[in-house]
Amino acid sequence: MRRANSTYQREIPFALDVTGRAADRVFPATISTSDVARDGHRILGWDIGNYVRTGAPVLWAHDGSQPPIAKMTNLQAAGGLLRGSIVFPEVGVYDFADLICRMIGADLLRSTSVSWSPIKYKYATGAGRDQGAIDFELAELLETSIVPVPANVDALIDGARSRGFDLEPLASWGAAALDARGKLPMPRPQLEALYRAASGRTVVPINGGTMRTAAARQARASFNSLGENLCAVWRACDGSGDGDRRLVRAPVGLGLGDPSAGGFLVETTYAEELLGFAYEQAVIAPLCDRRTTDKPLADQRLPAIDETSRTDGSRFGGVLSYWIDEGVQGTTSMPKYKQLALSAKKLVIIVVVSNDLLNDVPMLEAHMKRVFAAEAAFQLDRAIISGTGAKPQGVVGHSGTIAVAKETGQAAATIVAENVANMWSRLPVDSRRRAVWVVGEDTETQLESMSYVVGSSAVAAPSSSALYIPTGAAGNPTPLLKGRPVHVLESAPALGQAGDIVLGDFSHYVIRDGGAKTVLSTHVKFLSDEAVFRFTLRIDGQSVFASPITSNGKTRSPFVTLEKR
Repeated sequence: MRRANSTYQREIPFALDVTGRAADRVFPATISTSDVARDGHRILGWDIGNYVRTGAPVLWAHDGSQPPIAKMTNLQAAGGLLRGSIVFPEVGVYDFADLICRMIGADLLRSTSVSWSPIKYKYATGAGRDQGAIDFELAELLETSIVPVPANVDALIDGARSRGFDLEPLASWGAAALDARGKLPMPRPQLEALYRAASGRTVVPINGGTMRTAAARQARASFNSLGENLCAVWRACDGSGDGDRRLVRAPVGLGLGDPSAGGFLVETTYAEELLGFAYEQAVIAPLCDRRTTDKPLADQRLPAIDETSRTDGSRFGGVLSYWIDEGVQGTTSMPKYKQLALSAKKLVIIVVVSNDLLNDVPMLEAHMKRVFAAEAAFQLDRAIISGTGAKPQGVVGHSGTIAVAKETGQAAATIVAENVANMWSRLPVDSRRRAVWVVGEDTETQLESMSYVVGSSAVAAPSSSALYIPTGAAGNPTPLLKGRPVHVLESAPALGQAGDIVLGDFSHYVIRDGGAKTVLSTHVKFLSDEAVFRFTLRIDGQSVFASPITSNGKTRSPFVTLEKR
């Protein structure tokens, strides 16, 4: 078992019942048990609801970048025991799935593995349990996989070859996995051994120490530019092209169907560039805790601190510290975590381009980068502030955000100095060095003319230059309010609405995006000589604080807003 991005994996050797298959495409399997694993931990209960609702996919070696090879049916959880039947698609649907199915039938693959997220757990006690061992009383099943580990890879492949299996699909998968950036689906030595055995070729290092094969490079050369990638998609979708081998179809699991309405993956390098441009143009998103994932469709639960008080024994959800004399036994305190559920919210961006642009690759690329980045940045910033429903959860109206009350008698659509002072007082001390103000376009004039209201008369704010400092007044590149930067956001709510001014430490806002898994397709408008490119991104986000914190008798939060006026 190992931890990866708050997700755990466990291998179960010899778990497939190859003698009980039906029609050679169904294999009963024991997916997990309540036994103590090699790392000393054990799982005593399973939550399989979300896994079943999302189709119960079975992957190869935890590789979420590839389509599922099978699905799980009749899944049953009884305590820590997980059993089900792995059903492969019909012959010819997916060559790689056919190969894995045949290897299981030949008793050459016998191992399954699960990825899961802990929900409820406690440290284990009793004889024979290692210190630090954990009993996971409830864990959420995220996915299941067929894996070659812990089998002897070279011997396994030799056995497959001796039976006349075509191992090219397995070799191609190994080459692609070695070429990919980031996390590998299994330890590199095992992956290299699997590739060598399947292909009979040697993996060689390229720039930066990445492993790639000459055969893989020749089989699928890279596009020279994003514009070239876009033009290839256009030709594939309007039927004028013969089918560019460099294009990669989006997996069926992404919910995209035929080429005209479905799509292709943007080549990794250019997809990362596009997302990079979007984050560069965004105002708020670059300040957040951005986490990319290689599983853009799977719901994911991240541990977030369940903290409501700063008193001893309550910080960070239950961490307790105290001074003791040498040799005195301490008291264990286990932090309490809540589950931060992040799922795939789909952002679709439509860009219309003319045939003139389609015939000018550099111009097409420049145009697409500019308009895509501007639109994605606008939508992402707006969602972070006030998103609901199908968007990421905004900080305005969130359960962990504090909404400061307006002043008695305060005029509509105004912001006064007392509002600013009250908002600042509700921000935790440790967030003040990172916090920024986010305001709407019409709010700047309110800040510049800010005054303290005393009784029924208004007087100039004392030391007003220290309260609000316009851009450049003290060499500052942005306006400052209470010494912290002011960011003007076009997509912020209108003056007088909740969210027209936000004080936030956005390091406590998590963004989960699909990284380079950007999907595009094109609809061709023949009569108007235009093409419509559709980009699809999977993004979600929310504050990690479920509720405000009580500190020194007052509730505080990393996110503070002003109520509607």
